[in-house]
Amino acid sequence: IGKPYAFYLSDLPRQMDDLLDLKEQVMAPVLSFWNGEQKRQYDEARRFQQQESANFDYIERSESEPFMALLGDEAIYSGNRMQQLRAAMDNLKNRLSQKLEARRSEAANRIGQYRARLEAESEFKGLKPEQQSALAGRFDSVIASLKHERLIARVNDIERSFIEREYQQILERMSTLAQQATQTEETRPGATVVAEPKVEYVSRSAIHVTFEKVWMADEADVDAYIEAWREALMKEIAKGKRIQI
Repeated sequence: IGKPYAFYLSDLPRQMDDLLDLKEQVMAPVLSFWNGEQKRQYDEARRFQQQESANFDYIERSESEPFMALLGDEAIYSGNRMQQLRAAMDNLKNRLSQKLEARRSEAANRIGQYRARLEAESEFKGLKPEQQSALAGRFDSVIASLKHERLIARVNDIERSFIEREYQQILERMSTLAQQATQTEETRPGATVVAEPKVEYVSRSAIHVTFEKVWMADEADVDAYIEAWREALMKEIAKGKRIQI
């Protein structure tokens, strides 16, 4: 636009080959990509990246790099790049699925170990069947919730929250029910019932150990740390607390 008339008579015809190349090599492939099935597939890959990007942190970077490189390729419309992108996405999907399933299984197994510990306690064994079912049901609920989580970080959060907080509440509830059962059995007409203090549990991770060094380098350091740890534990037990392990 705005060129002198001589341009259109002499210069423009000389650009014909370049313009045809531009049409055939860029414009036509881009329009074909945009208006065809490949655009839908590219959008699918973009949605996958947005939904799963948080899980990329839990695999090796080399496993996600091929997919991310193709997704950001400005010439994705040309050659067989879209075919490569689909293959890279499928590989990455499988890897993330394996990682997520493994993490769910690990979390469920660990929570199951805490359940086994609970059910081995004499206080638990002394409860009524319906009380045992109610306490054990809380383990079943949290394990079931893991199956619906798509993000590995959420699986980690659920596991950590259950072990550090909810499990402690379950132990306290078990102790309360056991105390109530004992008091009911010991209650006689005319007898004075002395209520036992409520058992308080403290998580092992919540106990602060005072130790002057930032690491242990020899046997003496190990002995000193064990002694400091023992003092911290005994301090909590002296307060009448039970330490969750």
